Amino acid sequence: MKQDWIVNREEELRFLKNKFAGKKAEFIVMWGRRRVGKTFVLTHFSNRQPSIYYVCVRSSLREQLNMLSETLSDFFQDELLRIHPLETFEEVFLYLSRKKEKRFALIIDEFPYLIQADRAIPSIFQRGWDQYLSRNNKIMLILNGSSISMMEDQVLSAASPLYGRRTGQWKIKPMTVGELKGFFPGASIIDLIRIYAVIGGIPFYASLFDKNKSLSANIKNKILKKGEVLYEEVEFLLREELKEPRNYFPILSAIASGDRKFGAISSKTGMDRSNLSKYLSVLRDLHLVEKEVPITETIPHKSKRGLYFLSDPFANFWFHFVRPNLRFLEAGKSEYVWKDKISPHLEQFISLNCEKPIIQIIEELNLQGAFPFELVEIGRYWDSSTEIDLIGFDSGRENALIGEIKWTNKQVDHRVLNTLIAKAESLDKLKDCKKTYIIVSRSGFNKSLLKMKKENIILLDLRQYQF
Repeated sequence: MKQDWIVNREEELRFLKNKFAGKKAEFIVMWGRRRVGKTFVLTHFSNRQPSIYYVCVRSSLREQLNMLSETLSDFFQDELLRIHPLETFEEVFLYLSRKKEKRFALIIDEFPYLIQADRAIPSIFQRGWDQYLSRNNKIMLILNGSSISMMEDQVLSAASPLYGRRTGQWKIKPMTVGELKGFFPGASIIDLIRIYAVIGGIPFYASLFDKNKSLSANIKNKILKKGEVLYEEVEFLLREELKEPRNYFPILSAIASGDRKFGAISSKTGMDRSNLSKYLSVLRDLHLVEKEVPITETIPHKSKRGLYFLSDPFANFWFHFVRPNLRFLEAGKSEYVWKDKISPHLEQFISLNCEKPIIQIIEELNLQGAFPFELVEIGRYWDSSTEIDLIGFDSGRENALIGEIKWTNKQVDHRVLNTLIAKAESLDKLKDCKKTYIIVSRSGFNKSLLKMKKENIILLDLRQYQF
């Protein structure tokens, strides 16, 4: 498994290797959600280049400096640092600025924990970089963090003292549905979409699944069994990110159950609009919840037609199926939960959550030049009477790709295309676009639809899709 994962992260490793091969001081910022593989990438890199790898913990600044001094002592074989640990970060930076014998990387993992210990850390590191580290061309400084909001606000934003200092950055993202192939080499694209709808593109989660067993078996053995990592994974992550996770659980549960509109979430949770707005804002800042508006909206941030979704597919699955049944699972009735609560509804759940991985496939085809024009934005459309699964525009919105996704066991017939064309023709915001239509089907197309295929009609049979 690990070898497959390395292949999926080789672009990140190549980026770090190239930066290390340079002849100037480097200041790299890396960030991404928990479990996405940041630490694996950095440890893999540090095992191949001279590196000081320090992982921050939730502790006082003094204790952190003591532990960092021990790490520096090990790397530079300087026993004095064990006896007399460095007492300030200025001393750390001064000490490192004098090490010019060979190129080395200083990796500080979970940097947000340092900021929690002392809010002045961004300013301290800014001065340390400006006055010491940037003048030593042997140093490569890497700051890494899992708290996306803190890394973006305290390190990357224009308001941060560190703004403008970095010489490179890399946000490590979840894998796409295609990249899951590295963990499930024998799986078809349909299998991978089903897996993605349950665990998303998180390498750690994929590594826990048994590639030789079915999705059903993996759900039963790896998610529903008490004691397994994924059984309590979502609660663990929320406790890491939120001070009072219990205030957010009803919101996340409501969204996962299908309440997407603000008013519906408010009714389901019993929260007043003010508190709900505040909590949703926190969840969006943490990238746990996303707000989507119709792609045709000209001022998206002011749209009142937004719908809320859980950003992470596994959290969505967990809140939809696991949390409502915890009383049974805690009692050891996992087989009952699977047979009565999950299995009868799993395919419907996947059909409602297959759009994200399928749009990833559309984006990959776009990169390959599969469409008559280049898509620069892709999204969905809905209003009180019409829903369109997929609309993609070119840069001038002169051309539109308009799509329908069918996740059923039946072949798609000509009526689906006719309905899609009628929907598109009824929308004023599409009337001036040159339209190309795409139907995506899990089970192929019947003869009535195949006969209608022409230049502006694309039929994507997922059974025949090749990576």
